[in-house]
Amino acid sequence: MFTHHGTYIIGFSATSKHMAMAPERATMIRFESVMRERGTDFGTMFARQLWNMSFDYAFLDVFIQH
Repeated sequence: MFTHHGTYIIGFSATSKHMAMAPERATMIRFESVMRERGTDFGTMFARQLWNMSFDYAFLDVFIQH
């Protein structure tokens, strides 16, 4: 989990098949349509990055910057 001055930014977890990124709920809401267009695997509070695909650093940066 990462915070900045006491504010939650994003959390990460890893499994054998993917890494999950869990930004604030507001970030998930803001980028839901983008994730749908891109075919990103996501749920209410997280997005998944499969290990067998190229890592999308630009999308991770968008999550963090938001």
